[in-house]
Amino acid sequence: MIFEYQIPMFVLWGFFIIIIFYETLMYLRGKSSESWKPCSASVAKLGIDVREDEDGTEESQPFILYEYTINKTHYKGKKIIYGDIWTTNYGDSCDDIMGLKVGSKITVYVNSKNFNMSVLKQGYRGNFYWKLGVLLVAVILVLMLQ
Repeated sequence: MIFEYQIPMFVLWGFFIIIIFYETLMYLRGKSSESWKPCSASVAKLGIDVREDEDGTEESQPFILYEYTINKTHYKGKKIIYGDIWTTNYGDSCDDIMGLKVGSKITVYVNSKNFNMSVLKQGYRGNFYWKLGVLLVAVILVLMLQ
């Protein structure tokens, strides 16, 4: 006996809409960060996260916690760059934080309209159009399988 389970269409559509919304938001925020103002900050925490996916492939990403002060108010940030920074190349993860140590003085970029939003590197990392293309192909396949 073969177990056959169909995912309801509203669940698939909801999934696609959420992914497209999230990726678009990350892309737009990354582009917006290119106009954010530089600010001096201090590294509070630093390292590399490592995970293993289902097929045993190891992936890593850098993490950082930095602190900065604007108008006598202290803020904390942890965003390196908008987009996807998980990689199967451990060296690529190290590149984003190379030469930094706890206590290092760095420059971060802060949104002048919301001082809680900051990044270590401006822009967006990833291929937004490729991700959007894959999602559209998936939507077309779902429509064809109906």
